[in-house]
Amino acid sequence: MKSTTQNLDEALTISAQLATIALAVISVLAASLFVLVFVVRSVIATDITPRLDRLELSVTSLSARVDSLDSRLDSLEQGQREIIELLTESSR
Repeated sequence: MKSTTQNLDEALTISAQLATIALAVISVLAASLFVLVFVVRSVIATDITPRLDRLELSVTSLSARVDSLDSRLDSLEQGQREIIELLTESSR
């Protein structure tokens, strides 16, 4: 009877030690994940966000330039049509 109780006590001790080790490992992993998330968010906030803002401004500026060129192209096409009409009328 004593050996059975002793075996159970040893098993409980080992189980408690394993549970403590498992909790410690989980705690370390959770802390590491927290640090990783913090670092990634910091990098995004300090490095990537300003770059995206500059990229957005560049795209907006480029879009305005394209609109301006499109307007100029329309004017040139209209002028070309008018010249063709004048040449056609003068050749008659």
